[in-house]
Amino acid sequence: MIKNIIAIYPGRFQPFGKHHATSFKWLESQFGSANCYIATSNVVTPPKSPFSFQEKNDIIRHYGLNNSLVQVKNPYKAEEILSKFNTEDTAVVFMVGAKDMQDDPRFAMKPKKDGSPSYFQSYADNKSNLQGFDKHGYLIVGPHVSLAIPGFGEMSGTSMRKALGAKVPRSQKQQLFKGVFGWYDTKTANMIFDKLEALDESKQSAIAEIMKKKNQITTITEDQSNIFSKQWWTESLDLQESFDYDDFKVKFKKFIAALKQEGKETKQAFVLLAQAAQGKKTLTANEKKQIGDQMKDVLKALGLTAIAVLPGGLIAGLIIKLLKAEKYITPSAFMTEASLKPNVWKDFNLASLSKEDMDTIWTMYSDTYAKAGLDFSANDAGELQTKYKAVYLEDVDSDSIADAFIIFKPTPFGNKISLLGTNDKKEAKKSMLTQLFKLLKTQGWFIEASMKMEDILSAKSDIPAITNEKTIQAMVGAKGIEIVKDGYYKRKLSKVDKTIVKRLYGNPKTSSIQEGSMSMERQKIHNDKMDKLQQYLDANVGRPFVYDFEMFPKTVVGVKIYESLLLEGGAGGHMAHPFNIDWVKTGKDILKVFQMSVNYLENGPAAVKIDGVNASIRFVTLDGKKQFVMDRGSMKPLDVKGITKAELTDRFGEGHGMIKVGGTVLDIFNESLPKITSSIKKLGLWDNPNIMFNLEYVAGSTNVLSYNKNFLAVHGLLELEQATPKRRATKEIDYNEAAMQDLLNNLQEVARKHGYEVLGSIPTTLDSKPDFNAALNEKYTVDYGDKKETKTLSQWLAQASVPDTTFKTKEGKVISALSKDVLIKISEGVPLSDYITDPADYKAAVDGFAIYLATMKLGDAVLEKLSSPLGPVSEHEGIVIRDERIYDKPFKITGKFILGGLASSFKK
Repeated sequence: MIKNIIAIYPGRFQPFGKHHATSFKWLESQFGSANCYIATSNVVTPPKSPFSFQEKNDIIRHYGLNNSLVQVKNPYKAEEILSKFNTEDTAVVFMVGAKDMQDDPRFAMKPKKDGSPSYFQSYADNKSNLQGFDKHGYLIVGPHVSLAIPGFGEMSGTSMRKALGAKVPRSQKQQLFKGVFGWYDTKTANMIFDKLEALDESKQSAIAEIMKKKNQITTITEDQSNIFSKQWWTESLDLQESFDYDDFKVKFKKFIAALKQEGKETKQAFVLLAQAAQGKKTLTANEKKQIGDQMKDVLKALGLTAIAVLPGGLIAGLIIKLLKAEKYITPSAFMTEASLKPNVWKDFNLASLSKEDMDTIWTMYSDTYAKAGLDFSANDAGELQTKYKAVYLEDVDSDSIADAFIIFKPTPFGNKISLLGTNDKKEAKKSMLTQLFKLLKTQGWFIEASMKMEDILSAKSDIPAITNEKTIQAMVGAKGIEIVKDGYYKRKLSKVDKTIVKRLYGNPKTSSIQEGSMSMERQKIHNDKMDKLQQYLDANVGRPFVYDFEMFPKTVVGVKIYESLLLEGGAGGHMAHPFNIDWVKTGKDILKVFQMSVNYLENGPAAVKIDGVNASIRFVTLDGKKQFVMDRGSMKPLDVKGITKAELTDRFGEGHGMIKVGGTVLDIFNESLPKITSSIKKLGLWDNPNIMFNLEYVAGSTNVLSYNKNFLAVHGLLELEQATPKRRATKEIDYNEAAMQDLLNNLQEVARKHGYEVLGSIPTTLDSKPDFNAALNEKYTVDYGDKKETKTLSQWLAQASVPDTTFKTKEGKVISALSKDVLIKISEGVPLSDYITDPADYKAAVDGFAIYLATMKLGDAVLEKLSSPLGPVSEHEGIVIRDERIYDKPFKITGKFILGGLASSFKK
């Protein structure tokens, strides 16, 4: 007996437009949204099927339908969907268009040759007598949604691809895009434009195939000026076609980027072409053919088949011509990852090095340390690359391969030399020691030495040893070390169970040791301010407010406060928790937010939330000079004007921590200005003083976390606006991602001199799907005083509403029903009768407990399944999700860090 009907909308959806969305919503109205699916494959066969499943998912999510989307091998069988159901009680209905019913022989519903009925049958004729999906699938004709695309006819996959792939400025296609899809998102739109504008390559492939068959040209000269002219193509191929030179230049840049991921042999072959373009090398016809043939795989991988099928000599000639014409790439610029000049030490970001380069370093490292009987701090080259950040490399024998390395990392005390080694060549060893001594004599460099290296350094009278016990304890940590004498100390290695004697050498920035400490008098002033802040929050729960930064340590503008402590501040503003989202009213809504967040994470990364100091800056003109300034987002005159480095003390007061924070950030950006001007212009800051870098500052440890390094994290761009006459506010804005990456790259050199790194938004990777069942099935007891109730978290949520009220405690405090205090008190078993004055407030407090607890526990379940370049995300403050289907603003999932510094003392 049929109890369930599963409705499937099958198709290629190349691409999925608003007419598809309208049809699917009609299907949901017939069979219920829980029973309806969109089935499509991952087959990519340009020009008719250019989009992958992942790209289709990115489009469909804008309609809020991607929870219904399933990847299948065959959309009209959809076995991946139907395998979850029982054939005995489940029927399947496929929705097709009227045109498909007429044109596709699969839907003719004629009897088979043996006279038995075909698999597909009419739903309208059989809906009172349906059979299981193993016997029949039923066809339902969806409503015809007639939409026209101006200049291209009725909306269809073909007309959509032609219209959106037209070679016109993209600004002219925005309205067309909105008409086709019903929405506009810059990132997704650019992906679609990139795909469809590239489809003309199919014509170029045909030209190239004819050329290959005729074999009329095998090589070209570098100075053949009419190589891309229509006349050249016509004469060579007897065709009225011409090659799009500008289009090829764009693809050529992608080709260069792809080459950087290839092996060293391919890179070196390309360098020969670059040298030929510069006139530094003459290549024979045979050499050009060999090099051109070597480039073919890279061209094919990028989809540049029109070029890849050409003879090797012609490919080489084309590349040389472009290199000569554009002059935007040179041999030294191309091999930036480990391009080494003989006998010159050069520093690199480890993350930028290729696998081949890292394998070279790993071989030197493992051989050096094994030979010396030293323990390894990493298990392989990959771990070495993620654990450390920067390296000096040198080539002593002119073969472009490193022979010696010195790995270092930034710390609050300067750059710490962590690992060093050679390939055992005598010249490499000598050079490595010379470079080591040079660095250790430089202010801001030091090493923690042991065994043979300590013996070498102890004999160097011009390299100081660190002997002050307090300095040693501050630099390496008082725990786990035993001071011996004269700066020597015993330390247990973390990776192996072994204790060794060490000593610090060099010139660290020991002034950092004293920074951040408070005198007893200043500590008392700080505590008094925090008490006032607590009282203000307790008395003004849920009300909009503006804080004075000088009075309180964080500034939040115009937000509702649901917690008794603030964790966000400055120009960045307060970021919502899931329970702050406007449509979240119940416990079921909280669970839905987390389920939707998992869907988002499955389709793309979130950003790691940094527990740093907000240090947002903008770019202004002051006294005729372009410069970066700090802005805390308040209406104070200095903020509105922009705070220069010289004005930080005026803004924050003598001894305030923001003086160092602001000074460091402004120094790094202003000193880098010559290198980042182009990026600033592309990002829009040059002419708009209201655009800000959303930036956080981290120096070692923060309020809750220990990062063990100094860095600035640039999360994106904000734009300031005058929300009211007395208040400014910020909003996130889109930006040019390539320009942002260029800016980050060009900040690194100056940042390293200051002992910092500059990071962008740190992406997450979902390693496996979170399991919420364990958290939801865990039991919790609420003590009312006269009775106790024990339920699973799922059961507490089922009856909970998100409270927006306060209550008075027995101590006389006014507390939000949705707060950490409520969570901790109920979790610790405090009876409500001993905690809350009015029993009428018990329900709101219990609801607040359930909502807060679920936010923490479900958050932990998500974070435990995420990793990032900074390590497991569960060890960080959380993640930031930007998905307009869930909320029109960014929101955070923090897990246990929702409790801030109280997390470690929280009792389960």
